[in-house]
Amino acid sequence: MNRKRFLQNVALGSASVLFPWNNILFGKPDPKNNLQIDDWLNVEHSCDDYNAVIKCKEIKENIKLVHISDSHISILPNGKSEFPEYTARMDAAFKDPKHYLTGVEGTKEKHFEDILKEAKEKNAELLLLTGDIINNPTEASVDYIKTKLDETGIEYFYTAGNHDWHFEGMEGSSQSLHDEWVSKRLKPLYNGNNPLCYSKIIKGVNFVSIDNSTYQVNDEQVKFFREQTQKDLPIMLCMHIPIYQPIALKRDSVSTMGDPRWGAEHDKNYIVEKRERWPESGNQKSTCEFLIDILSCRKLLAVLSGHVHVALQNRINVSAYQYITKASFSGAYRFIELKS
Repeated sequence: MNRKRFLQNVALGSASVLFPWNNILFGKPDPKNNLQIDDWLNVEHSCDDYNAVIKCKEIKENIKLVHISDSHISILPNGKSEFPEYTARMDAAFKDPKHYLTGVEGTKEKHFEDILKEAKEKNAELLLLTGDIINNPTEASVDYIKTKLDETGIEYFYTAGNHDWHFEGMEGSSQSLHDEWVSKRLKPLYNGNNPLCYSKIIKGVNFVSIDNSTYQVNDEQVKFFREQTQKDLPIMLCMHIPIYQPIALKRDSVSTMGDPRWGAEHDKNYIVEKRERWPESGNQKSTCEFLIDILSCRKLLAVLSGHVHVALQNRINVSAYQYITKASFSGAYRFIELKS
């Protein structure tokens, strides 16, 4: 089967068709499979749980980045939430977390502020925040994050996580609540950009944000990503929910985008999270198409994500790694250097 027909067949089918091809798309090319792999990027990755160096001939100037995800901050003025009936569970979550290095208990706010301080000390040029930075979209929490980010003087790039916009138990579908509270509260964090999808070109590298905080993406987002791949620039893709990699992230629960099990039958958390249950129909066609675009994109340097609160780094296609960063409520982050 040639590459074009393979991509067409998967786009028309379910996500479950895609993943037997992991060895082709994630690993080294096999000359027997007829996939033509070019050498446009010639990327080298050196990494551990907290650092990554990405070398690429298309990078013209070095760039220092700090990746932050899952800070899960709740700001409670005078100890009270704006909507206590919708925030109580998450406001109490991850209390007094231990620092990932020292084991000493601290606060999520202190750990977040320490990360920003270290970013300045390391002369980071861009902060990449990939969701669940706050536990719910209260005005006080958004104002706190916005203020602390602005105080650094470092440019930042934000995409929402599934908690950032969610008031647990509030009436409405996941999509309608997402759209409402992104617009009402989270907009200041996007600095005028489209919350669903936007890009920023820095020193010849295209940083692309795609909001997949509902586990799905729509046709508008697919179109936008395809437009980015037409530019002769290397891409750093930022999303909250990681891409499904059955070998890299072995979990009984469904916690990644593109998992063929995604749907009502395997939705274990909708009751405790007080949200709409995932649909019986499973992954949308647009989500499947987006996954294939990522897995076949030869201009991709990396996918940066969070959500699962652990650090992982694994090849996602022939040029790119998926970097999942450990939850920042523990003081963890990933320092990334892009080098020519």
